[in-house]
Amino acid sequence: MEFSFRNNKQRIVNTKNISILLVAITLILLTVVHLNYPFLKYSSKNPAELDESLKIKDQDYEKCDISTGEWVPNPEAPYYTNMTCSEIHEHQNCMKYGRPDREFMRWKWKPDGCDLPVFNPYQFLDIVRGKSMAFIGDSVGRNQLQSLICLLSRVENPINVSHTQDEHFRSWNYVSYNFTLASYWTPFLVKSKEADPDGPTHTGLFNLYLDEVDESWTNHIDELDYIVLNAGTWFYRPSMYYEKRRLVGCRFCQFPNITDFPMTYGSRKAFKTAFKAINSLENFEGVVFLRTYTPSHFENGLWNQGGNCVRQRPFRSNETILEGANLDLYMTQIEEFKVAEREGKKNGSRFRLIDVTQAMLLRPDGHPTGNRFSLEEGNPPVDFLSRKRRPLRGWRLGLPPPPDDGNGGEYPPMGQEGGKLGIDVFFSWESILQMKRRLLQYRIPEPFLVHEFPRVGTVGELVGVVRLDCPFLSEISPTYHGKNESINFEDRNEKCDIFTGEWIPNLEAPYYTNTTCTAIHEHQNCMKYGRPDEEFMKWKWKPDGCDLPVFDPYEFLEIVRGKSMAFVGDSLARNHMQSLICLLSRVEHPIEAHFNGSKYVSYNFTIARFWSPFLVKFKEENSDLFNLYLNEFDESWTNYIDKFDYIMLSAGHWFRRPAMYYENHQLVGCNYCKIPNVTNFWITYGYERAFRTAFKAINTLENYKGITFLRTFTPSHFENGEWNTGGNCIRQRPFKRNESALEGMNMDLYMTQLKEFRVAKVEGKKKGSRFRLIDPTRAMLLRPDGHPSKYWHWLPENVNANNDCVHWCLPGPIDSWSDFLFHLLKMEGRRVKVSLA
Repeated sequence: MEFSFRNNKQRIVNTKNISILLVAITLILLTVVHLNYPFLKYSSKNPAELDESLKIKDQDYEKCDISTGEWVPNPEAPYYTNMTCSEIHEHQNCMKYGRPDREFMRWKWKPDGCDLPVFNPYQFLDIVRGKSMAFIGDSVGRNQLQSLICLLSRVENPINVSHTQDEHFRSWNYVSYNFTLASYWTPFLVKSKEADPDGPTHTGLFNLYLDEVDESWTNHIDELDYIVLNAGTWFYRPSMYYEKRRLVGCRFCQFPNITDFPMTYGSRKAFKTAFKAINSLENFEGVVFLRTYTPSHFENGLWNQGGNCVRQRPFRSNETILEGANLDLYMTQIEEFKVAEREGKKNGSRFRLIDVTQAMLLRPDGHPTGNRFSLEEGNPPVDFLSRKRRPLRGWRLGLPPPPDDGNGGEYPPMGQEGGKLGIDVFFSWESILQMKRRLLQYRIPEPFLVHEFPRVGTVGELVGVVRLDCPFLSEISPTYHGKNESINFEDRNEKCDIFTGEWIPNLEAPYYTNTTCTAIHEHQNCMKYGRPDEEFMKWKWKPDGCDLPVFDPYEFLEIVRGKSMAFVGDSLARNHMQSLICLLSRVEHPIEAHFNGSKYVSYNFTIARFWSPFLVKFKEENSDLFNLYLNEFDESWTNYIDKFDYIMLSAGHWFRRPAMYYENHQLVGCNYCKIPNVTNFWITYGYERAFRTAFKAINTLENYKGITFLRTFTPSHFENGEWNTGGNCIRQRPFKRNESALEGMNMDLYMTQLKEFRVAKVEGKKKGSRFRLIDPTRAMLLRPDGHPSKYWHWLPENVNANNDCVHWCLPGPIDSWSDFLFHLLKMEGRRVKVSLA
């Protein structure tokens, strides 16, 4: 099978007579038959004569985020039927196979803050005149392509110019516009092979070669003008994961002694490989669109257990949220898109994002469910993925037809958004507006958190958890807008995200030394143990778009006067606490207090530390193996924190250690235990459940009225080996932001925290609890120079020891964490004043 866009003109010449004949027949039909369809109200209008109401003004367009909004009624839809479009796949021909309701077709997407004009096929075809476009991915990608063809059928029906009979690889040409569409089937985006048609869940077992391109599409795209890429639901299927031709693990394969990774492991690697394939093309000068993942809507069971999707109206944005595996897949796409976009910029490639996730999350009514087969075909599994859009061709199955709606007796197609698939709205209008960069290009630096969440309900709001620098997150909800999260508390800095930025020189630092602060742990006392350079202490964090004032110990102590703060977690929590104590040493030295704590007598402020490296109950089986009781509280801290005003929660690196996982006192698996017949889970399995249990412990406290801060995971910086194989961290300057990226296991741990934090925050709101986020992940990713490395103790000559590239020197970059904390506490005080006003 080969596609070529070089010879389109020759094929067009060969089909000229056929095209003339088709046009003649069409004219006759239009003369004889009165086609009283709603869509004809636009068909005679020249693009140049478009109503001004259908145009988005540039100033509104630049500010509007079309990916967040609501579905609103649209009585004018649908805009085509099965009589006008012959490319509707049988599985989406809902009305043909007996769907009784019709309201699902009569909605349109209304973005927050602006209007999205109706798709104009004339203008679209003028924009893509002489160009080519390929939809690459799975059946939902095909679903979108067919929707586009149906929408364009108001102007012209394309001719089939496929070079193969394989329906997975097809192409069409719009002769009048010399515009070519193509479809490439590649459900995993990478090279794959079906190893077992049945598999452990009767959905097949697939071998995925995660670092090998799928040449069925990568060999044919360098001459395309537009690529629309998608993948998602197939990663739910059991799969064996191969890298460098070696089996590295699987997804739900249920084989002993094979690591069972989460589906995001394969999804992330596949997108990484696909984007790399595109970025490695020397001659490709087109635009790459990533169409984001769209969730399914099974209710009352799974797809193979009688689950269905029979709702007849869209959700409102506050009636559902993106969570679990759906959120994981979505965020994985966003993260890999960001990396690809950054790499593409170096080569002049253009990457744009079509984010339909929020819109389609709200459309449980838009699927075929059982209305995709003739009744004579039995009772096949419900279709929850494809978006219905087939009209009523061959309706006569003895079922009562839907009521007439003025469509000449024909029944409209589609399942999404009143006659045009929701994904068409985004893609097509993007084209109409000349592919302007701002609307669909999410300029996503590494994903970083904001400290305040908007109300829960929509994807845009949900990802308020994650501060991706893109239109869809920059101005999300009224709740967020109404709060000033600025650094210096001026209105002009209200929208500043303090967690994205760069490190800049700060000649005034450090603000303490190992002689003025006695709280420095020996292992972080880098200067004492001979570190020769000092520049690592002379940097400060500069957020994008605003300034982060230097920590003021006097003002901090005034804010916390009469209060108490608990640091709960591992040795990095201790590292953070000691940094804070050292910064406060300019005002007062504390006395010892309960729980390994310190008390500032003049301010009646107490700091305590609770050692809990896994946050849940655990037992050290031996020096190399831990038992983690993932759904049991660690009472060494949960029994004592209800009287604290602030809780600083953190955990991370200890989860890399071999551990046995217990739930309900039953062994369920392990992490890197290498014990036969015990399921080996990916690290995030235990990590996710531990945070879930820890947050649950806090949310179940009846008397706790304080604020819980989650301090996010900070990566290590081992180079030239791992911690136990000679790895070190001897750099003497920070990275610039384009010199490092959060990925792999670090990204997985980070995103797991975000997900569980969001859930805890939602639950906490119901009880009046407050959760806030301190996100130093990005900042510390850029500080390979800030670790002790070998300067954490004296060693005799010729004696080697492991280097420390996990903890942070004091003084050092970890002092910025107190800058973040100081800012957030000031914001809390501001909120209180506003609420009392």
